[in-house]
Amino acid sequence: MTDSYSMGTKKFDEEFCCPICLDVFNDPVVVRCCGNTYCEKCIQAVGAKCPYCDIKTEFTKNLIIKRIIDESEVKCKCGVFFKRNEALQHKIVCRLEPKKCRYCAFIGCAEDRLKHGMKDHQDVILRAFTQYID
Repeated sequence: MTDSYSMGTKKFDEEFCCPICLDVFNDPVVVRCCGNTYCEKCIQAVGAKCPYCDIKTEFTKNLIIKRIIDESEVKCKCGVFFKRNEALQHKIVCRLEPKKCRYCAFIGCAEDRLKHGMKDHQDVILRAFTQYID
């Protein structure tokens, strides 16, 4: 998510960064052995072995960190601000989000798909337009 969205401050990214994947926590969990926080998938990927303590440990969801991250504001490259937990909804409507052409394998943002459609699928567009005005 960090390649498409900016958390706004470098300090936020550093404070809420998983030491395993080096990205902002995704489904944060706290380990019982030392109280450090990791992404749930990251700690599972290392066999629930704490990287700091080097022992297998139990973990529970870190709801406080999750709430802080989910409620933090992010900015998309398109300029729109929204809460981090609204990123999936924004991705559906974002004009910069690459999507597949419905007629071929082309993938591009909204502007590129429009240019592609006008160049490579004029017949389909004209047929649809003709049906619409009839």
